Amino acid sequence: MTAMILTSNAESAAQRLHRRARQVHPDLTLPAHGSLVDLLSSLPVLSKDDLVSHLELDEHWLETAVLFSETSGTTGRALQTPRGACDLAWNAANQANAYRRFVHAGVDRVAILHPSVLSPFIEASSIALRHLGIGQIRIFPIPRVCDYRRIFEVLARYRITAIMTTPSLAYKVLYEFASAGQELPPCLHKLLLTGEELSCSSIRHFKRIMRRDALVAPFVYGSSEAATLMLGRHDGLFDPILDDFIFELHDTSAQEGKRLVVTWLRDGLMPMVRYDTGDLFDVATALDPVLRFSGRVGLTESDREFRTQVERALHALEVPVYHFEGTFSKSERRLNASVAIVLSDQAHAPAMEASLREHLPGWQVRLHANPASMEFLQFSPSPKTEKLTSC
Repeated sequence: MTAMILTSNAESAAQRLHRRARQVHPDLTLPAHGSLVDLLSSLPVLSKDDLVSHLELDEHWLETAVLFSETSGTTGRALQTPRGACDLAWNAANQANAYRRFVHAGVDRVAILHPSVLSPFIEASSIALRHLGIGQIRIFPIPRVCDYRRIFEVLARYRITAIMTTPSLAYKVLYEFASAGQELPPCLHKLLLTGEELSCSSIRHFKRIMRRDALVAPFVYGSSEAATLMLGRHDGLFDPILDDFIFELHDTSAQEGKRLVVTWLRDGLMPMVRYDTGDLFDVATALDPVLRFSGRVGLTESDREFRTQVERALHALEVPVYHFEGTFSKSERRLNASVAIVLSDQAHAPAMEASLREHLPGWQVRLHANPASMEFLQFSPSPKTEKLTSC
């Protein structure tokens, strides 16, 4: 096995993993006294499809689940993600540790604005805030029920100081504020973001749109099926929860990051032992492992490079850009890029196009500002969409 392995105590982890593996894979032959590396090597790496099939065949979890939930299905078939009393509690405890880094009882009030309405993540988040004694409200834009005007009023009425949401929805709310000519509530000065990649460039851009002294940080890293795996930091990096999981970082063909495989050490209703997250990470510091998210598996180096260059170009000017997406193609004779962006003031479009041409020398660039067909301009943006694709 050529992988970096991170956990708090290798010997203890091997013992706990042995018990956990027996529960989930009772027919599997496991090494009796092998090292953690040997034990991991004997276990299959599961995918989301494996979990879907397992839970569809075995329904014993229905008897003990206290929360029925599932993934959104944006990256494939929806996956049931039940939680029992035990695993819901430790998930909430991990989120409480994340919230402690950013918000405080008696000072902060948190608005949970999140598209994962069927996810156990939101329930655990709400439990965590109640445990910490921090005021909260759960809101989500719903046409003709909870529009953005109502959301603006709620944020102001309860003097919300922090929003926990996805980067896409955070940009959407800020765009709607600007489009309506609304000033941000003075109390609102924290964005805790999760569910999507959050680059350093985007963090700086969020602060520029809000206030330069605003706190913008990744909240946690995880998923509905894999639970909360890492705690976000003020510097945009992540601290892995080494007491609860084993993290394997496997080499890939991509230069920007290693593929993350995570192994559960805690009990839970999800049949998870060793699971491929489909995400890339690299180690920012080896002495006290801190991880940097590098994106999803499957993007080519050209995709990553182009997306980075476009983002830098759009964020280079003192102009709020709330969303961008597009396509690019390369041939022997020509480099073409078509980029669509969302601005609150379309008068800035020529400057944006000039910045793109400067950052992409030699490219044939076409810029479209606020095209009517862009999904972001509709009521609510779709989560987990790729911003740029090659064609």
